[in-house]
Parts: sequence; C-alpha cells; structure tokens
Amino acid sequence: LGWKTRPVVRLESVANDDDAAKGAGDDPTTAAPSTASSSAGEKGSIHHISFDDALRMRDRAIVDTGNDHRLRREISRINPGACPPIKRMAHDEEAARSKREGTPPKFATVESPRERRREEVYLVKWRGRSYVHCSWERRCDIERYDRSVQRGAARGKMSRFFQNQVMALGRDWRRALEDERRGRGAAVKAAHAHRPHGPGHGGDDVATKVDDGGVAEVEIDDEDYFSPLYLEVDRIVGCDENEVDANVLARQRALNLRAERDALRRREREDDEEG
Repeated sequence: LGWKTRPVVRLESVANDDDAAKGAGDDPTTAAPSTASSSAGEKGSIHHISFDDALRMRDRAIVDTGNDHRLRREISRINPGACPPIKRMAHDEEAARSKREGTPPKFATVESPRERRREEVYLVKWRGRSYVHCSWERRCDIERYDRSVQRGAARGKMSRFFQNQVMALGRDWRRALEDERRGRGAAVKAAHAHRPHGPGHGGDDVATKVDDGGVAEVEIDDEDYFSPLYLEVDRIVGCDENEVDANVLARQRALNLRAERDALRRREREDDEEG
C-alpha cells in the first residue's frame, strides 16, 4: 500500500570487559535472565531481542497504541524484534531493571541521524485481516517470512508495486516520495511552532513524537494510504469468549473514555474562544 524510509535503530551492548568476564563466570542457574542477547559480550556488540520477548512486547505495544492507528502500523507483525518501537521498549525495560537492581544497563538504543542512515519499509495489508492490522515491514522480512501458497508471491506483489510507482511518479519515484515527506514534515513543524502547547491544545498532532529529553522517538507518517472509513468497525461477526482478555477490554474502554473527554474539552474550548 505504501513506501517510506525510517531511521535505523539498533541495540548496542554497554557492558565493559570486566562485566562480561564476571557474567561468564556466574552460575547459569542463578544468573538473571536477559531480555536481549548478543553475538559477543564486548562493548558495542549488537544485541538481539529474543523471539518470545519480542512477541510479548509487540502485543503490549499494540494495546498501548489505543486508537492511534498510525502509531500501531509502526509495530512489525512478522519480525517485531527488528522494528524501532520494540527496540525502544526493550531499552526502557532494561533501564527500569538496571534502576531497580542498582546495576548498569546491559544495552542501550543507538539511533542514526534522521537524514543520514535510513531503511526502506513497505506498508502491508495482510490477507484475511482488516486495515487496522496493516504494518510497516522491511523488504527482507517480507520475502523471508513469506508463507504464501504460491512461491515468491510476496516478491511478485512488490514488483508490481514498483511498476505502479514508476508509472505514476517516474523512475526516480523514491526521491519524489521522500521530497514529499520532507515537505509535509516541514509544514507540520511550522504549524506546531505557532500552536499553543499543553493539554487540550492538540500539541501531540505532529509528525514526530518526542520524549522528555527532546529526542525523536518515532516518525509518524500522516499520509492516508486508504480511506479512514476502512478503520471503522462495522460489525462483530464472531467472538471466542475463551480468548477474550477482560483486562484488555477494560483498558481499551478507559482509553476510549479519555479520548472522548479530551475531544469534548477541545470543542468546549473552541466554542468559548469563538464566543
């Protein structure tokens, strides 16, 4: 459905050689489990999130997005351990663990500069699932985890997508889309600079979410790749009560109520300003 680039985020070990040697001599039956693993124990080595931990964090991240469908798309469905939101979540868990135990963190996130090193991702509509479950995926993951009956079906669909882009935007369609993305980002930042900040002023409707330290956490693409009506639930055709998590439903209801209250406050504030 779409194409874009995003900053490359990786997890790097911050443990020194003494910590690595100490960890190697610990009793494996008493050692604390690690969220991530690396091919080497040296500082600067790449950490990889285990598959089980990645699935756990993916499910939690999807619930945490609430009704923010654009943020939900950033979470990979097929290889969550490789997507930036899950890596940042692993970093937060490791930071919380190190603070709780009073020990240095074992790894940290390293993000490439915004416009230097980026990776290409594609917006995928999954067969048999609604548009709510669309996600941005890397080409290597799409081809690697392709489980279609017809061999190479994913590669063929991507080739047709490339052909359509060439016909619509020319051979340099990637540059055209990136220039358009930068133009939208500059316009959003300019509008945000002249907008009042704080609760109830719409200060979160920006293309990039920012953490407390002023560092960009994740870029949110504001382009509509399909009609927003596709995201509305028309009816529920079936439900397995054994699979329903009541805690998730209660949390979702709380998020919906909070969003409705915030929208009501904004409308009342706008009416007062107009009056």
